[in-house]
Amino acid sequence: MKNSVKTLIAVSLLTSTAALAEQMDMNNTDTTSFSVNGTVEKVCKVDNSSGPSKTIALDGVATAGFGIGFWCNTAAMPTITYSSQNGGVLALNNDPQAGFIPYTMDHGAAVGVSLTSPYSMTGNGNMVGNNTNGDLHRRTLTVSPAPTGYERAGDYSDTITVTVTPN
Repeated sequence: MKNSVKTLIAVSLLTSTAALAEQMDMNNTDTTSFSVNGTVEKVCKVDNSSGPSKTIALDGVATAGFGIGFWCNTAAMPTITYSSQNGGVLALNNDPQAGFIPYTMDHGAAVGVSLTSPYSMTGNGNMVGNNTNGDLHRRTLTVSPAPTGYERAGDYSDTITVTVTPN
């Protein structure tokens, strides 16, 4: 233990002495400068002001509206993708094989969209906030079920995921 402390002190003294022995290059001037650089990565955020779920009357007349807000830190409009856990249907007790009710979705320029597969669109200046204050632009996403009237009794549901990606 004592030997390692002595060795550490000796190395420390040699390092300090070496730093003092460095000489100024006589070609140096009385001015220097440094470049400072950094990168802010592209990022987009989505905000759901409606909460995680809403109950809707499944009578073919009612719709459900969800408040969605977008913000990106780029001037380029982002890609907005909508996807459905159940392939664009409200499933009976989360089991589309037991029964389902199809629906369409409206959001901005996306009107009457079936989410049988993911749907992507480019956001526009009216849909996406892109300033340094963090102001977002809020729009309503509307879900319109289309029941036939012959559905089995029970609870029907789906989960829609909205993803915003910077371009």
